[in-house]
Amino acid sequence: MDPLKGYYGIRVIREATDRGVIVRIASASCPADPWRCTLPRALGVLLVPALLAALVGCASSETGATSAAPPDELPVLLLDGSEPDPEALARTFLGNGMTPGEPTAPDDTRLIFKSSDRVVWISNGELTYFAGEPREPVSIPVDEAVEIATEFVESTIGVPDDAVLRETHGAMMSTELGSGEPGTPFLYTIQWERIINGIPVAGAQWIRVDVGEGGDVARLHRRWHTVTGEGEMVHVRPATEVIEPGEWGAGTVFQTSSVLVSAELVAAARLVYYVPFAQGGDSRMIPAWEVIAEEQSASLYFHAGTGELLGGN
Repeated sequence: MDPLKGYYGIRVIREATDRGVIVRIASASCPADPWRCTLPRALGVLLVPALLAALVGCASSETGATSAAPPDELPVLLLDGSEPDPEALARTFLGNGMTPGEPTAPDDTRLIFKSSDRVVWISNGELTYFAGEPREPVSIPVDEAVEIATEFVESTIGVPDDAVLRETHGAMMSTELGSGEPGTPFLYTIQWERIINGIPVAGAQWIRVDVGEGGDVARLHRRWHTVTGEGEMVHVRPATEVIEPGEWGAGTVFQTSSVLVSAELVAAARLVYYVPFAQGGDSRMIPAWEVIAEEQSASLYFHAGTGELLGGN
């Protein structure tokens, strides 16, 4: 958790850019001039070096995890993915000329709306806006793409209070996909991560925007459920106590392959709230340990109290 979070109205904000992670301190309750806060100036002088040292520690991790001790207990969070007015939501993207669309398969339960060459799909806690695949390389810098994506989200679904800009990456194109030099970004993907009570949310919770060509928004994908209450409490045990190093995931998370989880990976696990990916599955956020195996491009999620493997990607 952020060591500065909750102290004297100080709030830590992280932003990922092409130059790395930018960490800013914002004041939630103090005026812009820190010397006009209710804290005595002398106390402020003593606190500033400690706050800067804590900030350096925060900036060392892009994921938001810190070396602070995890809480003893965390509640399971109950979720609701229902959309009160899906037509009004679709109209935000498509305008008044939209028409209902037809499902592409008999078991497709999504609501579909169309307008010209744009489509909106809405299901339980999930929204997809699609305006076509980019055909040319991106002609704008990544900073401008971030601004375009942010403005688009703010003008349609709004950026939630618990959302943090997490990553920006370019999808690389080949000469077969269009013009431009090999290695030119085909589009930029801008993603927001969710933070609840200082705990990052992993799994099926995100807002992603694809920006392509001359700054056109090609796609928006949101999986963002409303937290409606708390379930049972989970006694959080250290990852090294509940996760056994070894081969994990074959036949459960993954069809055939498995992920080698070493003792070093277990020791580096971060505490998250995990939301399973299954369509129409578990509508809860579960405290979990996230083990990231970068060499195998895989992540596994273990129950923070029992060590049960909950899922992965």
